[in-house]
Amino acid sequence: MVPTRPWQGQVDAVIAGTVRATMLPEDVWRTTPANAGATRIVARYDHATPAVVVTRLDLEPTVAAALLDTLVSGVPDWGNLYGAFRPFYRADIHRFFHDLDQLPRDL
Repeated sequence: MVPTRPWQGQVDAVIAGTVRATMLPEDVWRTTPANAGATRIVARYDHATPAVVVTRLDLEPTVAAALLDTLVSGVPDWGNLYGAFRPFYRADIHRFFHDLDQLPRDL
Protein backbone atom coordinates (compact mmCIF):
# COMPACT_ATOMS: atom_id res chain seq x y z
CA MET A 1 0.00 0.00 0.00
CA VAL A 2 1.32 3.40 -0.98
CA PRO A 3 -0.47 6.63 -0.03
CA THR A 4 -1.39 8.76 -3.06
CA ARG A 5 -3.57 11.74 -3.76
CA PRO A 6 -7.14 10.57 -4.44
CA TRP A 7 -8.80 9.96 -7.83
CA GLN A 8 -6.63 11.41 -10.60
CA GLY A 9 -3.72 11.37 -8.16
CA GLN A 10 -4.06 7.59 -8.01
CA VAL A 11 -3.83 7.35 -11.80
CA ASP A 12 -0.89 9.77 -11.82
CA ALA A 13 0.92 7.52 -9.34
CA VAL A 14 0.47 4.55 -11.71
CA ILE A 15 1.75 6.60 -14.66
CA ALA A 16 4.75 7.75 -12.60
CA GLY A 17 5.53 4.16 -11.60
CA THR A 18 5.04 4.91 -7.90
CA VAL A 19 2.39 2.17 -7.70
CA ARG A 20 1.66 -0.78 -10.00
CA ALA A 21 -2.14 -0.51 -9.90
CA THR A 22 -4.98 1.33 -8.26
CA MET A 23 -8.73 1.00 -7.89
CA LEU A 24 -11.23 3.79 -8.49
CA PRO A 25 -14.58 4.33 -10.21
CA GLU A 26 -14.23 4.01 -13.98
CA ASP A 27 -16.05 7.30 -14.56
CA VAL A 28 -13.30 9.04 -12.59
CA TRP A 29 -10.64 7.37 -14.79
CA ARG A 30 -12.52 8.39 -17.96
CA THR A 31 -12.71 12.05 -16.86
CA THR A 32 -9.15 12.55 -18.16
CA PRO A 33 -8.98 11.20 -21.75
CA ALA A 34 -5.16 10.91 -21.60
CA ASN A 35 -5.53 8.18 -18.93
CA ALA A 36 -6.61 5.70 -21.64
CA GLY A 37 -3.35 6.21 -23.51
CA ALA A 38 -1.12 5.86 -20.46
CA THR A 39 -2.94 3.20 -18.42
CA ARG A 40 -5.40 0.37 -18.88
CA ILE A 41 -8.20 -1.31 -16.98
CA VAL A 42 -6.96 -4.71 -15.81
CA ALA A 43 -10.14 -5.86 -14.02
CA ARG A 44 -13.57 -4.68 -13.00
CA TYR A 45 -15.34 -5.04 -9.69
CA ASP A 46 -18.97 -4.61 -10.68
CA HIS A 47 -21.98 -4.67 -8.37
CA ALA A 48 -19.75 -4.34 -5.33
CA THR A 49 -21.30 -4.38 -1.90
CA PRO A 50 -20.20 -1.00 -0.59
CA ALA A 51 -19.20 -1.99 2.92
CA VAL A 52 -18.22 -5.04 4.95
CA VAL A 53 -18.04 -5.19 8.72
CA VAL A 54 -15.93 -7.93 10.29
CA THR A 55 -15.91 -8.73 14.00
CA ARG A 56 -14.36 -11.47 16.06
CA LEU A 57 -16.45 -14.57 16.85
CA ASP A 58 -16.40 -14.05 20.61
CA LEU A 59 -17.68 -10.46 20.51
CA GLU A 60 -19.73 -9.68 23.63
CA PRO A 61 -23.39 -10.39 22.64
CA THR A 62 -24.73 -7.00 23.73
CA VAL A 63 -22.02 -5.24 21.71
CA ALA A 64 -22.76 -7.43 18.68
CA ALA A 65 -26.50 -6.71 18.99
CA ALA A 66 -25.91 -2.95 19.27
CA LEU A 67 -23.55 -3.00 16.28
CA LEU A 68 -25.98 -4.98 14.13
CA ASP A 69 -28.85 -2.70 15.11
CA THR A 70 -26.81 0.38 14.21
CA LEU A 71 -25.76 -1.09 10.85
CA VAL A 72 -29.26 -2.14 9.87
CA SER A 73 -31.34 0.73 11.21
CA GLY A 74 -28.92 3.63 11.23
CA VAL A 75 -29.46 6.26 8.54
CA PRO A 76 -26.35 8.32 7.78
CA ASP A 77 -26.42 12.00 6.95
CA TRP A 78 -26.40 11.92 3.13
CA GLY A 79 -23.94 14.79 3.00
CA ASN A 80 -21.26 12.70 4.70
CA LEU A 81 -21.22 9.91 2.11
CA TYR A 82 -19.53 9.69 -1.27
CA GLY A 83 -21.55 7.99 -3.96
CA ALA A 84 -19.84 8.55 -7.29
CA PHE A 85 -20.37 12.32 -7.20
CA ARG A 86 -24.01 12.14 -6.13
CA PRO A 87 -25.81 12.42 -2.81
CA PHE A 88 -26.70 9.40 -0.67
CA TYR A 89 -29.67 7.40 -1.93
CA ARG A 90 -30.98 4.46 0.04
CA ALA A 91 -31.35 2.46 -3.20
CA ASP A 92 -27.59 2.65 -3.76
CA ILE A 93 -26.91 0.56 -0.67
CA HIS A 94 -30.05 -1.60 -0.72
CA ARG A 95 -28.03 -4.68 -1.74
CA PHE A 96 -25.73 -4.28 1.27
CA PHE A 97 -28.67 -4.15 3.67
CA HIS A 98 -30.27 -7.09 1.88
CA ASP A 99 -27.03 -9.06 2.34
CA LEU A 100 -26.97 -8.14 6.04
CA ASP A 101 -30.56 -9.34 6.41
CA GLN A 102 -29.52 -12.76 5.08
CA LEU A 103 -26.95 -13.31 7.85
CA PRO A 104 -27.89 -15.76 10.61
CA ARG A 105 -29.04 -13.95 13.76
CA ASP A 106 -26.59 -15.91 15.94
CA LEU A 107 -23.39 -14.50 14.40
